[in-house]
Amino acid sequence: MSGNPTDGKYTIVSGDTFYEIAKRFGVDISVIQSLNPSVKPEALQLGQIIDVPRPAGSSGHGHTHPLPTTTYTIISGDTFDAIAKRFGTDVPHIQSLNPGVRPETLQVGQVINIPSGPTQHQVIRQAQPPIEGYEYFSGPTHRFPHPNRWAPYEHLLHINERLMLLNSTPTEVFYIKKWIPIIAYESGVDARVILCIIMQESGGNVRNPTTLSPAPDFIKNTGLMQAHNGQEWDERYPEWCIERMIRDGAQGTRFGDGLIQCWHKWDQNWYHACRAYNSGRVNREDLSDGITATGHYVERVANRLIGNQWAGM
Repeated sequence: MSGNPTDGKYTIVSGDTFYEIAKRFGVDISVIQSLNPSVKPEALQLGQIIDVPRPAGSSGHGHTHPLPTTTYTIISGDTFDAIAKRFGTDVPHIQSLNPGVRPETLQVGQVINIPSGPTQHQVIRQAQPPIEGYEYFSGPTHRFPHPNRWAPYEHLLHINERLMLLNSTPTEVFYIKKWIPIIAYESGVDARVILCIIMQESGGNVRNPTTLSPAPDFIKNTGLMQAHNGQEWDERYPEWCIERMIRDGAQGTRFGDGLIQCWHKWDQNWYHACRAYNSGRVNREDLSDGITATGHYVERVANRLIGNQWAGM
């Protein structure tokens, strides 16, 4: 571990991601994100210094002791997730205490390590300041809002249209509104998912600049939905560009998957599809694991889907 975590600072080393750092400190990834609001997790640099939580009871000096552990015997139906919930901790913490244990092959009677006292994760989650209008989600799918909690499409359109108009003209927004339900019907992607991915990726800005994914992929992300090598904005053909951008994100391009391909590949689950759309892979145990992409991506999309509104959305 680079740096001295007792002073609340950590120096980035090769291979670091917010997810790995969060696991190392036994906290939720949202804690690391909230401590570093101006840091882009997909663009971490070697030697970069970020803020991390101080160990409980640490004043920044002296030696800190590992959290106490005890043992637990596996019973029928146990998973790391079920055990973590039972003991008020999280899956990364259980995994960190059992580096040689494969969670997918647990055996009845097997003995594993678990924390015997309050975890740093618990302490910090309780102290994490709430954001008005925003809910924190992490872990597997069942910890995210069920689709029956999602707001109706018309309501989501109403609360997001004003944000689109900050950067796109009324005519351009009209085209976005026109093509979302058409492409949703043709592709099989829920119209609410398309709308919320547009808002997450570009805020509805048709002129959203093209970006590059980090090494080693260097994928060109384009348009309203930052699709895989898709259509870029051309002022000469506004409606055609908008239709193409939305199709690229929902249906994919010849270079990469769209939302519907991600949905089919990853358990026909929209949260998994969103995670795969952003990072290319899915850690089913923790959808906040952005791999090399944005850790809070699925959490933000989930908040949009249920109609939450917060400052800076």
